[in-house]
Amino acid sequence: MTCCDRLRPAALLLAGALCSTVPAQPHPGFKVLDVVVDKPVFDSVCDALSIDETRRAKILADYEAYWASVQELDRASYSRVLDAGLREIELHASSPRSPNAPVEWNQRHDELSYQYTRVMASAKLQGDQLLTQWLAGIDEKLQLDDNAVDVASRLVRRMNLLSCNEEAEDFNAKLDLRILFERALDDEAEFAVLRTVSLGSPNTLIEARVDLMSILQDWEIAIDAVLLDRLAEGRHLRPFHKKITLGPDDNEYDNLIRAWAARFGRSYDVFTAHADGIAVAAEIALGAAAADAWRDRVHRALCPQLAKPRLPEQTFEQLKKLPDLTSEQLLAAESLHAQYSAQQRNAVARAIDAGSRLKRMQFIAQPDHPTRVEEIFAESLYDIHALSKRTVRAFLGLLLPDQATALQKHLGKPASPGAYGPQINRNMLNRLNLRTDYENLELSSKNG
Repeated sequence: MTCCDRLRPAALLLAGALCSTVPAQPHPGFKVLDVVVDKPVFDSVCDALSIDETRRAKILADYEAYWASVQELDRASYSRVLDAGLREIELHASSPRSPNAPVEWNQRHDELSYQYTRVMASAKLQGDQLLTQWLAGIDEKLQLDDNAVDVASRLVRRMNLLSCNEEAEDFNAKLDLRILFERALDDEAEFAVLRTVSLGSPNTLIEARVDLMSILQDWEIAIDAVLLDRLAEGRHLRPFHKKITLGPDDNEYDNLIRAWAARFGRSYDVFTAHADGIAVAAEIALGAAAADAWRDRVHRALCPQLAKPRLPEQTFEQLKKLPDLTSEQLLAAESLHAQYSAQQRNAVARAIDAGSRLKRMQFIAQPDHPTRVEEIFAESLYDIHALSKRTVRAFLGLLLPDQATALQKHLGKPASPGAYGPQINRNMLNRLNLRTDYENLELSSKNG
């Protein structure tokens, strides 16, 4: 059985959840280079190194020379890549490759394939060299601090290879934790006291800010090691006889897939470990509400489809607007919503953990029978759906008949199954013998 034959749809449990992890190019004009300093990155580097406008003007000419060089390098490299690719297409059109093909034809095919990969790797190495030279020039002109170049290099790699888009995809291992935290400082009311921490602030807040910044610095160093490993793969100049053919029966193909899965796992684990550290520090310094707000934000960033608000949240907001709602009903609804939020958070965390492990297994051989990880993931999605359904019923149970009718009118009926929870792949339901239970749950949702 080939590696391609072993690819199972089991990992694709949540429709649209396990998206492509091919990183976007850092700049829309670039086709080959993957780490460059465009103007936004340049400004961020200057800000991170506390380079003011006067000192920035001293290095602007050098930056413009660097930028022109990397643009020309990318254009020339892409032209060579296209040339090799077109010649290989012409070669295939002239005589399909087979074991009986002439030796000269096979040799020419191998040369073109090798030229393609070598041009890509060589261009990226040259781009790295241009970046190193530019940063060294900044250091020489401005006499920066001892570790400034290392800080700038890590920042450049993060801005090129990580994402600040929290809605990109489910199980996103490329999130920038620092940007996520800075947005939490701006948006979350529970973090408001940390926005203006100064030397005159209470020691507890100063210590909390220091602890949180220390966690982020540790994350920056840890994730940079993962990014360097990822970049090294695309810059490895293999000897001609060691090129990778990427055939489905090639052991090296399996090794590449396993290496990808391992890098995804490392990126994901580094992110979640430090995100958990922030939650713990926030709870100690700011209370449980701050920790919960941070965990919810992390869940939404990691899995926007899985962790998005469901019908219970909408029901609660509409319920509070009822004109004849009593104070006793409101207190009961607030208590129910708090209970639901805690249970929902735990169910989502369980699903995200299982789903991330499934994604690591996405292209690796699996047994034909369901694994425990698959069962946990499907059960977690089922639990989210069932919890939402019970909670909406409980909210309606707090109201008088006329109030419940008015609330349902605002919500609309029937509610789609997706309003209660994420949908599970039908093949997976059959594999886990959950289809009947899930369809009964969907039916009860449609019937209100």
